[in-house]
Amino acid sequence: MDDPAGLTSDRPALAGTSWLGARTGVGAALGQHDWSATPLGPLGDWPPVLRIILLFMLDSPLPSCLAWGPELLLLYNDGYAKLLGTRHPADLGLAASVAWQEQWNRNLPFIEQALSGHAISSDSLPSIDAADPDDQLGCTWTPVRDEHGAVGGLLCMAEAGNVQRNQRQLATEVQHRVRNTLAVIRSIARRTADHSDTVDQYRMHFDGRLAAFARTQGYLTRNPGLGVDLGALIADELLTHQLGDGQRAAFEGPSVRLAPRVADQLGLAIHELTTNAVKFGALGARGGRLAVSWWVATQAGAPVLHIDWRETIATRDIARPDHEGFGVELLQRSLPYELGADISLDFRADGLHCTMAIPLPAP
Repeated sequence: MDDPAGLTSDRPALAGTSWLGARTGVGAALGQHDWSATPLGPLGDWPPVLRIILLFMLDSPLPSCLAWGPELLLLYNDGYAKLLGTRHPADLGLAASVAWQEQWNRNLPFIEQALSGHAISSDSLPSIDAADPDDQLGCTWTPVRDEHGAVGGLLCMAEAGNVQRNQRQLATEVQHRVRNTLAVIRSIARRTADHSDTVDQYRMHFDGRLAAFARTQGYLTRNPGLGVDLGALIADELLTHQLGDGQRAAFEGPSVRLAPRVADQLGLAIHELTTNAVKFGALGARGGRLAVSWWVATQAGAPVLHIDWRETIATRDIARPDHEGFGVELLQRSLPYELGADISLDFRADGLHCTMAIPLPAP
């Protein structure tokens, strides 16, 4: 099949690209590009904020591009690549001043506004001209801050004229999600550092938590407004450890879709519980089993999500941790504070038993 936009490739991905996941189209092209020759450096060294925003953009149904760093190097998604046509993949990684040179003067006021920390809308995507005025794509320019709080780049997301109102609402939601994403990444980085003894330990733990958070963001981006399916969130976390439903782990419960704030926190909690079970608990012991169940009950007229996480180990006893690590802090402090959750952790000799009661936002 013809591929005029260059959205497929048979070339292998380079090392250090595992955080991108298995992708086709522009995602695959990003993994195959030699970024070591650019100011961004190898993919494996890209900062967490850039990784998360890029994954967020790649999963977005809207044509979008990201200009990052002092040189404003251009990254984009499949929707934007299709609009570029034969200019993709040549525009990938170019400085925005080069890729957008024909429209640079027109776009400069919007670029400067975004780089000053303020979102703004324009009547066209950078570097894209519609032949038919009815097909003109507007654009929202959003500043993206780095891990230090400084503006590190700008995100441009399209809004089509015939659905402009809905797209503007989505763009507003994107701005909110970007700010929230940065706050969560900072929190993960700070708390991981507090509980890490070495740089290697920090990198390993941080990468795992960042990947779990990125998976949640992918769900939210692919299905904006629908939330994240709890069962899928648990299944994905188990699959990262080559464990499926029924393979020493079983989970069951009704369909529950989580709002973004709940999904962010609960996704990290499930990651911590699963990682602990693999390293120290039922999933790391011969004959160990994990059973997860959940249900929703009404309490004081409001819906409350109940989760029962039960590990069973027959071959050895499990001791209670002798210190409070990241996972225990997340479960016993962050979830009650952020979500009003009631959490119980019972470190029994035959396996961990964790229960959660999390108030859900009214539908």
